[in-house]
Amino acid sequence: MPWDELTPLQRAAAYARGETIDRLPAVPIVGNTAARVAGCKVSAFRGNGPLLAQAHVAAYRTFGYDTIRIFTDLYTQAEAMGATVFYPDDETAYLARPAIGDVRSRCTSAERRGRSGARWPTPAPIRSASTTTPTCSKRSKPSVTACV
Repeated sequence: MPWDELTPLQRAAAYARGETIDRLPAVPIVGNTAARVAGCKVSAFRGNGPLLAQAHVAAYRTFGYDTIRIFTDLYTQAEAMGATVFYPDDETAYLARPAIGDVRSRCTSAERRGRSGARWPTPAPIRSASTTTPTCSKRSKPSVTACV
């Protein structure tokens, strides 16, 4: 972007080194909007790696954010776990039937009545701020990925 002092790659590298950056990196969740930018249907884009990449690069070049985050939806994982997923032709998929119909059906009758006999550990008491010393751990450095 013309008013930025750093390029996305320079910004990410400076951030990873703990240096001052000109602004926070913009990493939007573009998702299926990338299909609209590329002029294709979500159904053509879903599961098609080359088209997914092409659409996300087109969205990146159109909107000028810092990093491409490839993302469509998580319904493939839900379906793999037994859920029924509906895949519309040109919209985001949605859950038609969850993998577990009723969580209570997975519990024993004693657990449902709250008499499982399970004992939960007692949490440690919260110390007041005046008796504790705050500690800061050094943040982990993110990996730096170049954008096309």
